[in-house]
Amino acid sequence: MPLSRLRRLWHAVREETPPPVVAPGHCSDAEVAALLAALGVAMVEVVQPTQLVTERLHAVAARYTTSRVRIATLPTLLVIQVGADHNQMEITTRSTTQLDHAGRVDTIARLAAAGAIAAADPATGVGGDDPRAALA
Repeated sequence: MPLSRLRRLWHAVREETPPPVVAPGHCSDAEVAALLAALGVAMVEVVQPTQLVTERLHAVAARYTTSRVRIATLPTLLVIQVGADHNQMEITTRSTTQLDHAGRVDTIARLAAAGAIAAADPATGVGGDDPRAALA
């Protein structure tokens, strides 16, 4: 197979990661805590493993803040602390296994991990004000 054909195939199947919107530390701790809470609950509601949720939220937090971030994820509870003063606790009893919803939430999580969405608007480019809107 010619090299140019391989390159075209590679570019067709790989996912492009958009550039970061802001530098780490640019967003307030409250905005980052709200983003992590909304995104984390959405991931829990689409039945992603709690360890994966925690890991992805830490990756997202590293893109938006330089403050210390603590995250505890359980199947129906998410506790987040950003810095010393901003705490979020979210409880959910909803869950879904619909793959279209899981795909939307995964897209938002991937964009957030790349720093490609604004912390104040976690659903940029996907629609809605909250990643959990993808489940509605």
